[in-house]
Amino acid sequence: MNKKATIQRAAELAGVSIASVSRALNDKPGISVSKREEILSICRELGYVPHSLRMLPPKSGIVAVSIGSDVIEESRYMGLLWPALSFALQRTGRRLLPVNTGEMAGNELAGVVLLNVIENDPRVEHLVAKSIPFVSIGSVANQFWVAPDDFNGERMAVEYLIKRGFNRIGCVTHTGNGLVYKHRLQGYRSAMAERQLPTIEFHLEQKHSAELVAYRYFLTIESKSLQELDALVCESDEVAIGIKIALEDRGLNVPKDIAIVGFDGLPRFSKELTTIKQDVNAIAEKAAILLESAIAGEQPVGVVLPVKLKIGQTA
Repeated sequence: MNKKATIQRAAELAGVSIASVSRALNDKPGISVSKREEILSICRELGYVPHSLRMLPPKSGIVAVSIGSDVIEESRYMGLLWPALSFALQRTGRRLLPVNTGEMAGNELAGVVLLNVIENDPRVEHLVAKSIPFVSIGSVANQFWVAPDDFNGERMAVEYLIKRGFNRIGCVTHTGNGLVYKHRLQGYRSAMAERQLPTIEFHLEQKHSAELVAYRYFLTIESKSLQELDALVCESDEVAIGIKIALEDRGLNVPKDIAIVGFDGLPRFSKELTTIKQDVNAIAEKAAILLESAIAGEQPVGVVLPVKLKIGQTA
């Protein structure tokens, strides 16, 4: 790393505070998308990488997990993925170490698992430059990655609603630049365009609990905006549940007034939801296998795993 490549220098060049640089690097809310991209670009030019990612060459059985965002760490999905990933890696003789919960000094790594990858993620560039094997849960061009079929999953949700007679279908996602949700949004747009239906999009600020953010937003949104809708597809089950509770608190009936489809198929939490279900255990198993391929120096591959529609009470 360039000796001048410090977070202070990045902040100075970007004309922002050190805290803003940290938010950009960790995909946290509080700055605009354009400013985040500017900061990331400056960090790449400087060769600056946060201390938590300055890792030693891979020699041990330790696998570091880089979450990339405090928001995803708080999610129920992470609570499901983490033990599945830990178990899958144990079967290959590896063990997990979260890189953003402590210093990495003194720990030699076999490889890294990246979560919550964003566009032009500086973590990817750093790992490639240092020849550190890694696998991403979420697509990364020319690298090892595994992901659920986010694009076709959201298309499946829209097509199901259309078959049920709904055509004023909105999509709820957030304002961050995580690739997972962008693929789901693209799937929604594709399905609506194919039927020549107008898109109705709601982009929520990514902060704290997704369930709480969605609840507050739809509890206070103008009634005329809700009147334009007869259904919603949501970026996650947590968002779907937050919206469902908000609509019911406003005196609306789900699915009679507005139908809702979630995404992820979280056990127990999504019991009443109509949702697109992904197989988290299969994702974890495939990630462990691909990481071994990365460690062996094989040609990078990406794997898309199928999802399926689970019919519930909300659509």
